[in-house]
Amino acid sequence: MVYLSGKEVTVPKNEWTEDSLTITKTGDNVFTATKDGKKAEFVVTGYKEQEIVADYNGADIKLGEEYQKKDVTVKVIYTNHTEKTLANDEWTESSLIVNNLGSNEYTATYKDLTDTYTVNGIDHEVSLKAEYAGPNIYIGKPYDKNKVTVTAVYKSGKEVRIPSNI
Repeated sequence: MVYLSGKEVTVPKNEWTEDSLTITKTGDNVFTATKDGKKAEFVVTGYKEQEIVADYNGADIKLGEEYQKKDVTVKVIYTNHTEKTLANDEWTESSLIVNNLGSNEYTATYKDLTDTYTVNGIDHEVSLKAEYAGPNIYIGKPYDKNKVTVTAVYKSGKEVRIPSNI
């Protein structure tokens, strides 16, 4: 409260009333405080969610396997230009399973907002190597298939021998 002398005094909260406490829109919300028939307007800025941004930060995923939701970061951007990183239980994903080689697109949803993110799908084997460990063979004669070792080499560096009866 400001007196005619110019002196300002803070009016205790229990001595004035307001027309509303609810923010109804983004931007300026004008309210009125009343004390003893005198009124003063004040402004409270309202904000809400504007968009979300989703990013996958994990490793490539083998076909048919699931990526980890914890490897996706979803941020909500508000109309007042602030942002918040959402916890994994605050947003939903369209799927966790990687079905395609290369780019797999998924949708993150928070309230009525969505954004897409991409997970790279890889084949299980990145290369094969083969070695023949038998004797020299005379031209026109077959070699012994059991003397050939074929190994699948995975992206992780793991190597697995493939049986000759496949």
